[in-house]
Amino acid sequence: SVSYTLSDAVTPVDRIFGTLVGECNNKVTDCTNLGNVEIVLSAQTGAQHIGGLVGTFNSPNKTVALENCTNQGNITVQANAPHYVNLGGVCAQGCNGTPVIESETVSVGSISGCVNKGEITLVVSSASEAESSNVGGVIGYAEGNVVSCINEATGKVNVKTGSSEGAIMTAPSVGGVAGTVIAGYVSGSSNAAPISIEGAVQAASAVAAYTGGNVNPAVGGIVAKIGKAAEDTSVSISDCTNTGAVTSTITGNAAFNIGGIVGWTSVPVTGSGANKLLNNAGVTVTAGSEMAEVNAGGVI
Repeated sequence: SVSYTLSDAVTPVDRIFGTLVGECNNKVTDCTNLGNVEIVLSAQTGAQHIGGLVGTFNSPNKTVALENCTNQGNITVQANAPHYVNLGGVCAQGCNGTPVIESETVSVGSISGCVNKGEITLVVSSASEAESSNVGGVIGYAEGNVVSCINEATGKVNVKTGSSEGAIMTAPSVGGVAGTVIAGYVSGSSNAAPISIEGAVQAASAVAAYTGGNVNPAVGGIVAKIGKAAEDTSVSISDCTNTGAVTSTITGNAAFNIGGIVGWTSVPVTGSGANKLLNNAGVTVTAGSEMAEVNAGGVI
């Protein structure tokens, strides 16, 4: 088991954490993590990329960067003063270093055949607003392909605001397999674990590259947000199945999106035959009186 505590105010730079590899610029295959991970962020800092095995991957030639890797450990992140958090059971972020919305060319790799079996928990308890977070059973944020990945029944994903007065989550993306995907495609993937969000949420004040153009909170059985962040990118989803309950108990003045497969999308979604999108679980919303808008769907 591994633990890390950021307790002092430090230079606001990104921090990348993985039990095996922090930043992967080549390939990681057939690896397993068995240990639990506990991260405490008690100071304001830069972005935090926290993965069960790998923090981030960057594959400029678009090859498979993470393949056939498994996380069996529980991951718990207590964010008392966060800036931005990407959190995934296997990997936190797959990105070419510069957000695709700011890039002239897209260079991303893929995560394939990866499995998460551990619980993923993010608790925000800061007295001030928390910046956007992308949380997924397998990967938090991806500018690349997510192929044949599985979040098993033991891989519960829970994101919540703690009891501290004034704690608010800004535009969280919470997905059974992936939090946010804004380039490439999601295919052949499944989730069997409960996915839940609770607490106070709000929309982000501006469109950020890492949110794929969407500034509102979203939850999905497979992926929370899937969209095209730049005109030279494409993204799609096909052949995915969810059997885990998707639930939310939230308050806040935001447009909230929740779906059995996808929470929010800006791209066409089609599914039939071998490419079907199948949700076999309940989607339940308990919204607070201040919620500006709620969009809920069995699939989208």
